[in-house]
Amino acid sequence: MWIDTQNGKVIHSHAEARAARPNWGAPNQLTENMLNEQGFMSVQETPTGIDPAIQMAIELPPVFSGGVWRQAWRIVTIPSAQLEANLASLKEAAIAKSYADVDNIYDLAIGRRQSEYTEAEAAARAYMANPNAPVSGYVSGFAVDNPTGQVQSNLWSAQQIIGRADAFRAAQLAMRTVRFTAQKAMRASINLAQLDDANHDWKGFIERTRLTLGL
Repeated sequence: MWIDTQNGKVIHSHAEARAARPNWGAPNQLTENMLNEQGFMSVQETPTGIDPAIQMAIELPPVFSGGVWRQAWRIVTIPSAQLEANLASLKEAAIAKSYADVDNIYDLAIGRRQSEYTEAEAAARAYMANPNAPVSGYVSGFAVDNPTGQVQSNLWSAQQIIGRADAFRAAQLAMRTVRFTAQKAMRASINLAQLDDANHDWKGFIERTRLTLGL
């Protein structure tokens, strides 16, 4: 970022500098010295130091201080009405994201294969109830082709299918229960800090659920 000392305008890129000096004939690669020769002086960026929950920063023209140009800000307090509107909007976004997070886990875990997994679970439970009955292809197929890369027994296959089904069913209930609790906390938040806490707790739960399901 530079200041054009000819008119006091702030320049943010080399392209802007070239446009400000149409007769310059500047080379493709500009150096700081070249910019200085044209009256573009580097502006030192300065932090705003604001609390974004209740303040906003308005950029002012750079000021010359201590031998350098420095970025300047005017800090203003956000009006209470705007704060309330901002918080309400953030609450809505957080609640919407909680639904999206759950949908994403469903998509990753079962996608469009709900009926397939239901049939596989039923076949696995039928096998466990009567191992001597004809074995479903849902069970025997997974015994042969599975993530281990080795042929496993039908018993192993059935146990894996049931274990995954039970884990996902438990996750379904947990996601519903915890989502209700998280959304209640989001709606009850009276400031950004409380909403951040609610979002943090929900994010941690989703990450743990993904890990549990191997997603």
